[in-house]
Amino acid sequence: GGSQVGHALFVGDAPVLQHFAHAFAFVSRLGGLFQFLGGNLESLHRPFSSHRAEVQRTPAKMEAIKKKMQAMKLEKDNAVDRAETAEQQSREAALRAEKAEEEVRSLQKKIQQIENELDQVQEQLSQANSKLEEKDKALQAAEAEVAAHNRRIQLLEEDLERSEERLKIATQKLEEASQAADESERMRKMLEHRSITDEERMDGLEGQLKEARTMAEDADRKYDEVTWLWREWKSLGGMPCASPHAALCWRSL
Repeated sequence: GGSQVGHALFVGDAPVLQHFAHAFAFVSRLGGLFQFLGGNLESLHRPFSSHRAEVQRTPAKMEAIKKKMQAMKLEKDNAVDRAETAEQQSREAALRAEKAEEEVRSLQKKIQQIENELDQVQEQLSQANSKLEEKDKALQAAEAEVAAHNRRIQLLEEDLERSEERLKIATQKLEEASQAADESERMRKMLEHRSITDEERMDGLEGQLKEARTMAEDADRKYDEVTWLWREWKSLGGMPCASPHAALCWRSL
């Protein structure tokens, strides 16, 4: 009973306390009734005749007692009902208290579990933040490297543009040189053909020159012979050739 009252107080069940107060008041009044009845029971030990006479002398008093007992019985029944109701409410309050305590224990376990999970999550968060810082540093390094690559690419593109411009100029010069080479090749072939023609002509002229030289040498030789014969003839006084050699020369002439 004390533990149930404690549970009722724990959950703050005011109607239960009120029912208990009514029950205690009823018990107190019931004690007064028993005390009254005890005094009257002692009077019953007196002789029956005297008691009967006393009862006959006090019918109004007995009627009042009867009404009072009926009223007290009704009040007792009501008090018992209230006490049973209070007891039921107390048990229900105790069950609610036990359930509340169980819920409290369950909540405490859940809170402890959540706190443990929170510690784990905080540790994981700390690790994730550390990894994030490392990733940020790596990202910054990568961005710096990308920026350096972009600058290098820009320089290479500028160099490529200059190289393409130089290549364009060189290509134009190459085309001009190729045209000049084609023209030179044409001139070379033409000169080569002319050289061949000139060589053939020179060969012909050399043959003619050789023949002319032979004819000139032959003419010189004949001229020398004629001159010699003339001189020979003059030395003989204009007479015909007397020597066989001179005669032969004249015949050859």
